[in-house]
Amino acid sequence: MAIARLLSPKSTPQFNNRGFVILTRRWLSSSLEDGRKCERLSNQIKEALKFCRSNISKFTLGSSRTDAFVEFETEDGKERALAEHSISICNTQLFISRIDIPRTIVARISNLSKSAMRDVRALCVPYGQIRGVYIRGTGVADVFFDISEWPNMLAILNSMNGMEIDGKKLVVRPATTVIPPEILRVLWKDPREKRYVKSVIQNLVREIEQPLDATRCHTLITELLL
Repeated sequence: MAIARLLSPKSTPQFNNRGFVILTRRWLSSSLEDGRKCERLSNQIKEALKFCRSNISKFTLGSSRTDAFVEFETEDGKERALAEHSISICNTQLFISRIDIPRTIVARISNLSKSAMRDVRALCVPYGQIRGVYIRGTGVADVFFDISEWPNMLAILNSMNGMEIDGKKLVVRPATTVIPPEILRVLWKDPREKRYVKSVIQNLVREIEQPLDATRCHTLITELLL
């Protein structure tokens, strides 16, 4: 399940009735005409998100009068939406936020300018304690936050994603293939999360086109974590 959240601008005190962000379940149920507005709005959002190249399997209005949830059929589609950061519907800008809790404390930042690459740490310090920075290539860096920031990672990612630095919009997402040992130990104790870790390893091995011995993989990880 790949879900993204659409949010109205917090600085906007009032919203036009044609806009998406004022719609609520209570408002929608008030009349048949309102139901038609909801259907029309859903179609407009699907049209605006066509660039994600993924079908939308579910669209749900939030109860706060300022948000909605969009479920994509693929993770890639969700990540494309998040990278765009916002869409415009009926002259109203809607911001796109992540709602899935990251299984890592490593943020992968891309589209960094040359000047921003010189001091990635300074760029990220306002958002949390940092253990280190690894430069992956031109315009891309992995930022390792302290383990104490794990509960805050969702807020950190959403706060930094879409920031404009030197005229370039940052794309900030969890580095899903980089799982620090402290988190790996926690995930490995949960059967469902253990399956997730195995799937990450299998995908990595598949990318390098090497055969994977599942038993050996399980044994190796267990030895590392004990």
